Amino acid sequence: MARRPGTRARVEGRVLDVTDTDAIDRLADELAARHGGVDVVISNAVARVLPEESQAARADEFIDVSNTATHAILRSFGPVLRPGGRLLVVASSLGTLGHLDPRLRHLFDGAGLDQVEYAVESWRTSATPTAAGAAAPSRPNS
Repeated sequence: MARRPGTRARVEGRVLDVTDTDAIDRLADELAARHGGVDVVISNAVARVLPEESQAARADEFIDVSNTATHAILRSFGPVLRPGGRLLVVASSLGTLGHLDPRLRHLFDGAGLDQVEYAVESWRTSATPTAAGAAAPSRPNS
């Protein structure tokens, strides 16, 4: 924790396993109880898939980090965000519709968070990763 002299502001960093949605909920609840809410949340999680790795083999891990975790951060921290606060999600351009197979873009175009989650989970349970491309959009309206 750092404190700037002459201010009441504090910066508190935390390490969080973003694939554990219960841990995300617990951290949001803890910070709300301890501090009455949060002003800024920066989410910067990544699951890299290297060129020599199989996208199909790593698809679930990639979706858990890039999609499910991002949505969990938004859902858990949104309600405890103070007025004027900010949720900052750092993500690559791979999470945009431009990198998704054009045949699937209609599933995400104009979709809200619930629709994105539904489409990603439906894809995950019904398609092989190589059939639809392993990179599913992680943000609505991207």
